[in-house]
Amino acid sequence: FPLLWVTFLFNGQATVYLLNMYKTFGQTFITSDHFLATIGTVSSPLNAVTRIFWGMVADRYSYKLAMMTLGSLCTTLLIFYYFTSFLDRVAYGIWTPLLFFCIGGIYSLWPFVTTSTFGPKHAAFLYGLLFSSQMVGGTVASVAHSQLTCAIGYGGLISLCAGMQFISVLLTLFYPDPPLQNPSECSRECIVGTSSEGLQGAFPDENSSVVDSTEL
Repeated sequence: FPLLWVTFLFNGQATVYLLNMYKTFGQTFITSDHFLATIGTVSSPLNAVTRIFWGMVADRYSYKLAMMTLGSLCTTLLIFYYFTSFLDRVAYGIWTPLLFFCIGGIYSLWPFVTTSTFGPKHAAFLYGLLFSSQMVGGTVASVAHSQLTCAIGYGGLISLCAGMQFISVLLTLFYPDPPLQNPSECSRECIVGTSSEGLQGAFPDENSSVVDSTEL
């Protein structure tokens, strides 16, 4: 659990910084506020749709593969994100939605790994506890964002986000990926278990019946 908590902390820090700065970063070299608003409008539904995509990847393969692929992709995009300021605004218009493509996946994988690792019984409580990392990260990011922007600039801030994503990839590498269970087998086990219990209740053991009659 501590490893997941720290990984989610670094994931969330990079996400919060990116959400806070992507528009102000674009304003440093793009004068059209309408263009920036359009990029934000396009990125928002993409952020929602990609949660389905990354969830399917985790279901089909594993949390570790999905998170390492997502984190590596996000790290690579962040490394080159600052250089879009030296190119045409079209590059910024392509890079920003791609980053949102990664952000959406982060928040679809954490409920998955919580349930698959610790089971469904206390999954909601543990996920809430895991999400406390975002409370810590969000507080730090909100306080430090403006100071960091003034101190190291957007290039340094974007590099910091890339570094945090890379750390989350390294942490995921050491996480023991829980084995996936075939849903059909799970359903079959549940059905058989329920049926057996029901049959035992409907037809009590013959020995117990004999004992009861003897006592009477």
